[in-house]
Amino acid sequence: MVNYAYEIGGVDFSGLVERDGYSTSLEPVYSEEIETMNRKRHFVLVRNRGTVTVKLNPQTEEDIARFCAAVLAGPVMVRYHCLQRNSDVYAEMALDNAVTASYLSRCLHRQQKWSELETITMTEL
Repeated sequence: MVNYAYEIGGVDFSGLVERDGYSTSLEPVYSEEIETMNRKRHFVLVRNRGTVTVKLNPQTEEDIARFCAAVLAGPVMVRYHCLQRNSDVYAEMALDNAVTASYLSRCLHRQQKWSELETITMTEL
């Protein structure tokens, strides 16, 4: 079985990721819209912002703690395999929402047991 690249802060977590629980997406980011004298509106595609969502296999508490600590380190450099681009991407990413961050923080400090149903979404900055 092939594991997709998933590296956070230089630490390889691809072995923890469930293959069927791995997905990526791209969101276009446009420049501000301007209106020219002929009343036409113009904007330019600046870049595509990537998102990666993973679901982890059942793991030991140490592996989960290591993963949570890496993800919660703030914006981190992530290497992941973008399915739309069909290539590995290096990008500065952060957690997608505060609820997930709170959940991971509780798991890191062992006030909550890890649930394999939890998905982690990170978005390029």
